[in-house]
Amino acid sequence: MRLIFSSFLIIIILFFSGCKSDESNDYIVLSTESVNYTHNGGSKEIIIECSASWTLYSDLPDWVTIDSKSGYSGKSIINITTSENTSDTARQCYLQFISGSESTLLKLTQSPIAKLEFAENKDISLNYTDTVITIKIIQNITYSIKLYSENNDWIEIENDKQSITSKSAKDYLNNNIKINISKNKTNFERSDKLIIYNKVYNLSDTLKIIQKGSIYDYYTDGDYVKLQEVDKDGVNLVIMGEAFTIDELEKGGRYEHVMTQAMEYFFSIEPYKSYRKYFNVYMVIAESESSKIESGKTKFKIEFGSGTAISCDDKEIFEYASKIEELQENKPLTVIVPINTNRYAGTAYLYGDGNSIALCPLSDELPPNDFEGIIHHEAGGHAFGFLCDEYVYYDKEIPESRKNDIKEWQKLGFQMNLDFTDDPSAILWKDFIGIDKYNNVGAYEGGYEYRYGVWRPEENSCMNNNIPYYNVQSRWCIVKRIMDISGINFSINNFIENDNPEYDISNSRSSSMRFLPPLGEPVLIK
Repeated sequence: MRLIFSSFLIIIILFFSGCKSDESNDYIVLSTESVNYTHNGGSKEIIIECSASWTLYSDLPDWVTIDSKSGYSGKSIINITTSENTSDTARQCYLQFISGSESTLLKLTQSPIAKLEFAENKDISLNYTDTVITIKIIQNITYSIKLYSENNDWIEIENDKQSITSKSAKDYLNNNIKINISKNKTNFERSDKLIIYNKVYNLSDTLKIIQKGSIYDYYTDGDYVKLQEVDKDGVNLVIMGEAFTIDELEKGGRYEHVMTQAMEYFFSIEPYKSYRKYFNVYMVIAESESSKIESGKTKFKIEFGSGTAISCDDKEIFEYASKIEELQENKPLTVIVPINTNRYAGTAYLYGDGNSIALCPLSDELPPNDFEGIIHHEAGGHAFGFLCDEYVYYDKEIPESRKNDIKEWQKLGFQMNLDFTDDPSAILWKDFIGIDKYNNVGAYEGGYEYRYGVWRPEENSCMNNNIPYYNVQSRWCIVKRIMDISGINFSINNFIENDNPEYDISNSRSSSMRFLPPLGEPVLIK
């Protein structure tokens, strides 16, 4: 019986407990869930409404004070004060208020003191070379950058080709910036001020960048130098390089050496050797952004095509040639363009007005297929002499279309070193046949790539395989053009009297036995 009674009592207790209400009349509400303070600190008013007396349950950090930590039911107004935040990081805390069985949280946040300054020495001194520097900035706010000088083209943010002056309106978030300093090509020290700033916080800082002048003298893009001067009536030869960067433009440096070398190679064989005194020679400085031909960042946009052919921006080449103030408009111009790459190739551009361009890479093949051999063939042969190729590539008759091409250009005085007859009394070089000093002159079949139907003056010459020798008809064409441009009356008898047909078949420059494809066919532009 006692066990049954106890069980019944437990059931009654549980029944009445289950019937008790879970609802509570306690509440506590704040006028805001969070409060933000500037780094200066200060007081903010908070309203508390609650059903019973309230208490601040949290411990206060040392940067927060409160004018009351408890209060009665109903509505209370308290002030919460923060001290100045002198650090460069934000800080926050949570305050818990309790009223009866209820509680709520208040989030306090204080921003740091605004920081914006250069971390290192405010004066940076650099040498004249290309340099990349990393500048550290102490900051917890965004900032903009500008240069004191408006026209600065030697300071750039890394990975951005625009100058810093154009970035002055952009906000930066990083605290390390990399700056590219370009080479100082002058002998004078230069400087500028780098300024970081934030207008909202009225903060700024300045860093001075000083770059020493070069210990070398550098040519400037577009400059020109007279390598050889005759007079205004002389023949004008212009030499300018492709794919040479600023590092190679020191006065007396590699650019000057290669251009001078090209000139010497041009005059190293007859008839140029004997008639050099009729030439004005100019070197024009052409600075490329890159020395890599395939980069598309070279001055004259040189491209290598199929075989040994080369293309270029001929308008830009003539534009640079026009920087030479002494040039007369009525004088035809021959431009040699040494290309800063080791490659066996070459192409000449010939124009109906008498202008021409010779594209000549710095080949290091064995002679006569080296740089000098290319100069002889492309510049001396095609570009100035207007000569046609004499090599044989196809073992067949020359097509009529190819004959007609040559005949059309021969009407303008081009490609006079080939003919389509072997009749010694009618062939173009008939005046030299039968003269003792020209006993090797005749009619040799083959030329302009074909074995049959076309004849050349001698067995071999520069226009065949680059050997350092022009045949007599080629020499006559070259000399005649020199005299025509110079305004001098000159007969074929004058030429024969003064001609020097020197040629040694054992010449050490003719040592290459490796088969190479013919150089690029001249591009004829009427």
